[in-house]
Amino acid sequence: MSFYAEEFGAEPGKDCTKQLQAACDAAVRVGGELILKPGTYLANIELKDVRGLVLRGSGRNTTFIQGVAPQKPALSINGFWYSRIQDIGFSVSQALTERAVLEIDGGPKRGVQANTFDNIAVGGQGLGDGKQSRFAVSMCASGGNGAQGSEQCVINCHLSGASQACYYQMGYNALNNQFIGGNFQNYSRHGMQIIFGGIHVFGVGFQSTKGFEQIVNDGWDIVADSGGVGDAIIVAGCRTESLRFYKGAGPQPPQIMSCLQRHAVTGWYKGQAYKIGQAVAVDMPATAQAPAKCWIMRCAMDHTSDKEPNWLSPGPHWAPYTFAVVDIYTGIIDNCNFQVGDIIQREDARDLGVQVSQDYAVPSHIKHVFVDATAGPVKIVLPWASELPQGSEILIVKGDSSANPVAVHSAYYDNTDQHVLALTLKNRVLRVKALGGGGLARRFYRV
Repeated sequence: MSFYAEEFGAEPGKDCTKQLQAACDAAVRVGGELILKPGTYLANIELKDVRGLVLRGSGRNTTFIQGVAPQKPALSINGFWYSRIQDIGFSVSQALTERAVLEIDGGPKRGVQANTFDNIAVGGQGLGDGKQSRFAVSMCASGGNGAQGSEQCVINCHLSGASQACYYQMGYNALNNQFIGGNFQNYSRHGMQIIFGGIHVFGVGFQSTKGFEQIVNDGWDIVADSGGVGDAIIVAGCRTESLRFYKGAGPQPPQIMSCLQRHAVTGWYKGQAYKIGQAVAVDMPATAQAPAKCWIMRCAMDHTSDKEPNWLSPGPHWAPYTFAVVDIYTGIIDNCNFQVGDIIQREDARDLGVQVSQDYAVPSHIKHVFVDATAGPVKIVLPWASELPQGSEILIVKGDSSANPVAVHSAYYDNTDQHVLALTLKNRVLRVKALGGGGLARRFYRV
């Protein structure tokens, strides 16, 4: 069943909170569709225990819901199932210091699950005061684990103007949420802040538009470093103009693929006056000491610049600034091009290793075993070759200087009946590959 906002007296350009609330409530009762014509609806809407609702405007640049009540979201929904919001822009007259412009959370009867957000724009910057709201969109900010927040699909949406995060997600049950296309702009700290849980981000653009201020505020385009339970995150085909792109912790391992950074920090100009703390980007050619690289230089003292900064001999006016564009504990980074900043990756999820000093059965995901047999002989038992993809390698290294042997056990080696190979001071390294199939049994072969 379809409803039209004007049927309830909701007209653009007027404070129509009561009328638009009544229209939304009518659509919620039957799980129907509410259609808004072009224009700006001045209203703050609160919905509860929604299922099957479609809230649809005529486009994010033509239909707007503008919150006018102080410190209240333009739209807050407590309990949101199997529904859709599309073709609408959301904003507020005055920035919200603690809340989001669009707020999704658990409700009295329902949590949050399987909703679609399509072609919407959410602006956190107050239209009247010019200040930034804390969040543009929040997901389960209060309800957390109990509110769930899983299987949200966000398609070609634009979020901007937040002081803390344009998108804020909270809770271990907030999983399998997809962002496809769209853009994040004008945030003082984070584009996305993922507290526990997981997310998948495909082809999204990021522009903090704050330059060096993003670093000063300890901000990232995407930050997921608060904890989780092995919630894998995918970030693929994204583009950023920010300085800091991704920060992650071990319990939320990311796979970052085919992402591009082209920073928006201004270059150096001769004769321009610079103030202490200002930053510029300087392309340095390759030298005998280092390869070619783009450097961020910070002004160390007020001056009018007449000489281009040089990271090898910066002088009193400029200081090179090092920082990480990606900082992850574990995960995978593939085919990415980051123009400026360091990449910190403490552990590659494709190449996991372990150090042992006693008998150890190698699980199938471990690729390197570093053995310390100082205290006595050590027995290493390899997994069945059939548990691994064909061609997988395992490297065993005797890393101590003692005479105690390391015995590496397998079902078979090299199509022979040999089951044990010993590592000694003279023979410290064993690399084996899982091969076989067809007429050959799956087993380990020495490389």
